[in-house]
This record gives sequence, structure tokens and C-alpha cells, in this order.
Amino acid sequence: MLRKVFGQKGQSSIVYLVTLTVVIIFGMLVYNVVSLSSLQAASDMLINSGYIVLSPGASSSEYQDIKDRIEEILIRIGTPASTIFGDLALIRDSSNLANYNAGLAFIKADAASVNASLALSASNAASAKVDTVLANLGEPHSTVFGDLTKISEAAVINSESASLAAGTAASKSDLAYLAAQAGRDKAELAVTAAGTAASKADIAAIAAQAGRDEAATAAINAATAATKADLAATLAGLAATKADLAATTSQASLDKLNLYNSVEIFLFPDNLVKTVTLTAGNTNVWSSWTELKDSTNVSLSSKFTSVPGYLGDHIFIVSNSANKGKAYMVEIAYGVSKATLARARWGSDFVDNYIPVKSRHIPVGETVYYRLLSSGSNGETSVISLRYFYE
Repeated sequence: MLRKVFGQKGQSSIVYLVTLTVVIIFGMLVYNVVSLSSLQAASDMLINSGYIVLSPGASSSEYQDIKDRIEEILIRIGTPASTIFGDLALIRDSSNLANYNAGLAFIKADAASVNASLALSASNAASAKVDTVLANLGEPHSTVFGDLTKISEAAVINSESASLAAGTAASKSDLAYLAAQAGRDKAELAVTAAGTAASKADIAAIAAQAGRDEAATAAINAATAATKADLAATLAGLAATKADLAATTSQASLDKLNLYNSVEIFLFPDNLVKTVTLTAGNTNVWSSWTELKDSTNVSLSSKFTSVPGYLGDHIFIVSNSANKGKAYMVEIAYGVSKATLARARWGSDFVDNYIPVKSRHIPVGETVYYRLLSSGSNGETSVISLRYFYE
């Protein structure tokens, strides 16, 4: 092809120029490949040698040292530092191993993408330079570029392979991030499940407490019902007791009436010669309690030393010493406590007559007393007669 264009004489010069051109292109490709290999090696070195493999929470000074080293490499090959440093920040700020590994994968992917871009740029530059040389020589470049196209296509293929590798690495990084997120989601689900279990336990405890409360309420209701039944039984018993008491009282009243109607009545004093004289204190002042005796010093108490009895149903007034218009009051009682047997009141002109009183029981061995009150002069007296009987 070259012989047809330039002839036999120019063949050596043309061969020289083409050879030189190919050498230049190859040199540029080698230079770029070496540069790209150096970038890859530097990236791998920084990743694998410990500069980039930092534990989460590394200090700012370590991070700045890594940043300075990578910036030197990127400045030499003309690549902006921002391409990779977004991922370095991801590593720097990572708080867990999954994000840390994902950040490293992004670094490797960015480096591969830079390599691919540089390879494509080098191929285009070489093609342009060869085109310029051939144009200056007046040689149609279609012949040469048949081979150069293969080189360019190979570079493109390498670039696309590098891009695919970068995409694969990015996908792996995304998958790692998604796996980490899935792990966090699983952890959150575990926490939610634990909270649900705790809530179920709380609900079960509340239900158990409600059951205990219902049981306690039922027990209280049962106890209340039993108490009501006991109260009803008690009230019924009280009613029966009252009925029995009423019957007993009625019988006692009947017995007493029969007693009054059938017993033998005795008089005190027991004859007309003896008298029972009551003496009052000062005017309108009660006399002291005095044992009730007749004029022969026989006491009423002596009548009940062995058998209990009753004071009769009236006091008979024989005579009074006070002037007309005066009044008397008497109280008859027994025992130390002065349990009342009878009370009565009459006027000084009330004589040869009796005053009704209610009969009272006199126990065995008790002493019978009296005291007298008069509106007349000091020491007024009244002569009386009493009735008594035994059970």
C-alpha cells in the first residue's frame, strides 16, 4: 500500500515515519497504561497497606494523611479529588463494619472508572496524533487506521470492561449496603418482636390480675351473702328470743298476779301495840338512811333472812306530827346501794288511809332502809304500817 503511494524511493522514509508514528502511539499507550497501573497500584496500596483500612471512628489526623497522599496521585494524572473523596468520607464517618466495607468497595470502583476514562482518552489522543502525521505526509490514513481502529476498539473494549468492572464493584457495594440495611432491619424487627412479647406478657399479667380481682369480688359477694344469711338468722333468733321473753314476761306477770291473789299477806308491825315511826330531818331536808324497825326494835329485814319476799302494794298512814298543810315524802330501799322498793307522798292531814305502791322483790338477807322528808318543823314524824309477803 505504501509502495503504491510513495514509490520505491520513498519507501524507506515512509516506513520510517510510520514506524516512528506507531512507536509514538505505542509509547503513549504504554505511558498511560503505566500511569493507570501506577494509579491502580497506588490505590490498592493505600487500600491494602493500612492507609485506608481504618477502624470506625479513626482520628481526623489519620484521615487527613490519607487524603493528602491520594490527592498527590490524582493531581499527577489530572483527576479531580472529589471523585473519590465522597467515598473516603463514607469510610471516615462509618459507624459499622458493613458501611465501612461498602465505602472501600466504592473507592475501588472509582479507581477502576478513572483507569477506564484515562485509557479511552489515551486512545483518542493517539488516534488524533497519527491522523495528523499521515495528513502531513499526504498518505490516506484509512490504511493505517485499519490497524489503529483495532487498537482503539481494543481500548474501548478495555474501557467498557473496566466500566463493567466498576459497575460490578458498585453493585457489590450496593448489595453490601443493602445487606447491612437488612441486618439493621432484622435487628429492629427483633426489638419490635421483643416489645410485642413484653406487651403480650403485660396483657397476660393484666388478664391474670383481672381474674384474681373477679375471684376476690366473687369471694366478697359470697362472704356478704353468708353474712346476710347469718344476720337474718340472728334477727330470727332475736325475734324468737323476744317472743320467748314476752311469753316469759307474760307468764311472770300472770304468776305475780296469781301470787298477789293467792299468797298470805303479813303486816309490819304485827300487832296494834307496836308502831313503826318515821322521823324526818330538818325542814325540807332528807333524813339519813335508817333501818326500818318497829317500836320493839324488830326490823323488817328480819322477815327475809331465809326466804325472799315482796313489799306489799300500799303504805298505810296511821298518824302525822306535822301541822295541817305540811307534806311528807318517803323512800324505802334495800342493800348497800339503796335499791328502791317504794316511794310515796302525802299531806300531814292524810291519816287512817293508804297510799298504793308497786310491789318490789326483797332478796334474802338484805337490810331494808327508809328516809323521810317533811316541810314541817325539824324532826317531824309519821306513824305507818306496811304489808309484805313471801314468794
